Amino acid sequence: MSNFNKNQITDMLKKGVKKEEVNNLINSLSDEDAKKLNQMLNDKEATKQLLNKPEVKELMKKLFGDGKNG
Repeated sequence: MSNFNKNQITDMLKKGVKKEEVNNLINSLSDEDAKKLNQMLNDKEATKQLLNKPEVKELMKKLFGDGKNG
């Protein structure tokens, strides 16, 4: 992701991402990165594979908790 760093994305996720923020993120990407992101988001299997990666699960756990409290 070209113009956004991990901290900016993490902050957006913690705050709750609004549609316009997502659009701003996508618009700030290079054409190649935006194309890859859109392809992944439109491909249910690719999205599922991404969400099953250990590092993504760990990030989600840090952001949203482990799901045991409610």
